[in-house]
Amino acid sequence: MNAQELAKSLAARFLEGGNYEALGTPLGREAALRYAQVASMDSLEYYFRAEEGFAGPAVHSVGYTAGANEEEVIIYVARGSKKMFKALPEAVDKVPVRAELMGRLRAGPSPSMAVSGVNH
Repeated sequence: MNAQELAKSLAARFLEGGNYEALGTPLGREAALRYAQVASMDSLEYYFRAEEGFAGPAVHSVGYTAGANEEEVIIYVARGSKKMFKALPEAVDKVPVRAELMGRLRAGPSPSMAVSGVNH
């Protein structure tokens, strides 16, 4: 499995499990399968056990570094426990995996726009 396939498989498993913060509900296997093949998703079953790391995070997105010397998968996490971050595998099928804590996304005016007495 390469980084692109792994990223798609993880994204599909997160969709199936309802891990995407913006989605808020599981999609089900049929909808998730549009993003990855069954074999790829099933090969990740072990990593989605509660004690293995991928089961609990609230996720923004999953990406990968295309064209890098060593491609890796990056999981952008909205929230997750310290235990979850420690349990994440460093690699899946020899593809490095990294999680980046992003926090909750917020939309609104820039803090600098709220400063009074300053012309824009």
